[in-house]
Amino acid sequence: MATIAACSSTSPQPGPTSGGSASSDAPVSGGTITSSIAGIPGPASAPNFLLPVITGTTFTGANIAAQLMLWRPLIYYTNDLQIDFTHSIAKTITPGADQKSLQITLDPKWKWSDGEPVTADDVVFSWNLIKASCPSLSSCSYGAASNIFPSSVKSLTATSPSEVAIQLTEPYNLDTWARNHLELLTPLPSHSMSKDASGTVLCADKVCNTPAEAAAAYKYIASVATDPTSPVWSVVDGPWKLGPWQVNQSYTFLRNDQYTGGPLAHADKLVWQYFTSDEAEYAALKAGQLDIGYVPLAHVKGTEIPNYTFFKYSPELAEQINLNLGSINNPDVTKKCTRPICLMFNMLPVRQALASAIDQPTWVDSVFSGSAQPHYSTFAPKPDSFYGKYVGYNPYPFSASKGQDYLKQAGFALENTVMVYRGPDGPQSPPQGSPLEFTFGYPSGDTTAAREALIWQQNLAAIGVKVNLREASFNDLLAQTNQAEGNIDSWDATNLTNLWYLYSNIVPTGDITYACGGGANFGGYCDKELNRLVTASVHDQGPDGLAEYGKYAADQLPGVLPIPTPDTLLEVSNNVGGFDEAQLNPAFASVPYPELLWKK
Repeated sequence: MATIAACSSTSPQPGPTSGGSASSDAPVSGGTITSSIAGIPGPASAPNFLLPVITGTTFTGANIAAQLMLWRPLIYYTNDLQIDFTHSIAKTITPGADQKSLQITLDPKWKWSDGEPVTADDVVFSWNLIKASCPSLSSCSYGAASNIFPSSVKSLTATSPSEVAIQLTEPYNLDTWARNHLELLTPLPSHSMSKDASGTVLCADKVCNTPAEAAAAYKYIASVATDPTSPVWSVVDGPWKLGPWQVNQSYTFLRNDQYTGGPLAHADKLVWQYFTSDEAEYAALKAGQLDIGYVPLAHVKGTEIPNYTFFKYSPELAEQINLNLGSINNPDVTKKCTRPICLMFNMLPVRQALASAIDQPTWVDSVFSGSAQPHYSTFAPKPDSFYGKYVGYNPYPFSASKGQDYLKQAGFALENTVMVYRGPDGPQSPPQGSPLEFTFGYPSGDTTAAREALIWQQNLAAIGVKVNLREASFNDLLAQTNQAEGNIDSWDATNLTNLWYLYSNIVPTGDITYACGGGANFGGYCDKELNRLVTASVHDQGPDGLAEYGKYAADQLPGVLPIPTPDTLLEVSNNVGGFDEAQLNPAFASVPYPELLWKK
């Protein structure tokens, strides 16, 4: 088997396109660079968990971005989805001929900020913490909760100070497995993290190979994961270390002068500013308070900001509305939503009608001022190479009349402007006379999401669907939009704007988001045929198989309704150099290599 040395190209990620010219000045050292938090225009999801062993509500773009400032994972990606071995802890990844094993060789250049080398033991230590964070490996909901990681790992061992062997439970497409899961493994400094702040040793062997020691170490480290002043976080291998954090105000990172992964950062400090709304962030940008600021789409046609250069790019995100199907068809779930709306959402014609009421061309023009990509699948619109022969496939174009037809075919009748269920009775049918009415949540402070909600509400009213709008913070929506027993009856539909897509699903196999029980399967969709296609995509997936899965998912609308994916618009101060080199991350971080930026 050939060693994985570079990611097979998907399609090139367009880098930022500049409205001005890049400076040719030589970089200088020093100064502070400010941006809005994690590169997301307000309302932001603030970082609140420093340990890169993350589950559930701690798995957010802001947390991932903050953690990547401090520590590097085994593999790291460039904007065009190439594995960037220059910034990765792994030097090579060699798949086994049995399709069940991987041998990873670490790059010897990496050292911790206290001078100790990054070793295979640090990978094992991180792996043991991951296992300790789970009730059991088979039922672990880790990261974005892949159905495959960590349950597919039979063993992970250090075979030498610079080599790690991973044995899997069964054969997989190892190229896909590696790309989608090795970025979830971040080596951590076992020599310093295996003891608490008082110096008490938590793990006698420093890597916590015994479950009891791993549990004790995880409990302690997770308990201080919200405290940036804890000495636990003082040893890093990334280009930055922690500076002062003022919760919901600003988050400061300082240059790590002991960084060995590449050139030292030019700037002394990088500061993320927190804003409660996109308009507040834009006001600060116009006032010159940010070096890198994001432009709300409502202002895309506004006056250019003096002394700033305008950039625009299309992130590799799949924006969508989540529907609560209540895990009704999942036999492994005991607590199910049995409210009429969940039963209705489980009816394909209802989902088809809701999708038909989304006027994507109008949304792109009126909501996004033309700066968005129409999106009709479970794949992100860019890169389009995953679609294969189904590029441009749109099974449910906007049509109010077609939307009404879908509902009538499902047994609904229009009564006093609202569709009411009058179809056959059955164990999974809504009660007779139930109106098609639900609550739609969207993030507070997000003017674009608010406009989307209002337009969709109006279009749905035209086909007899009543929608009540609910504005809430992104963190509250994210915490509630899932199938946990305490939440399953508390939400109907949600637009989680700015939700990550690629992490950790670089190859969009669907096991995280659409397989039965997938941790990011927020709606609880469960379908045997989709499970079969997902299984094929992770074990023997090729381009054609992945495209077939994508088409089936687009047809079935598995608990999601695709909506346009907005472009990212930003202004960069002319006092900042190096932005063309730093570029932008396709999913969740403002600038993947902010160490390349410098203040003039």
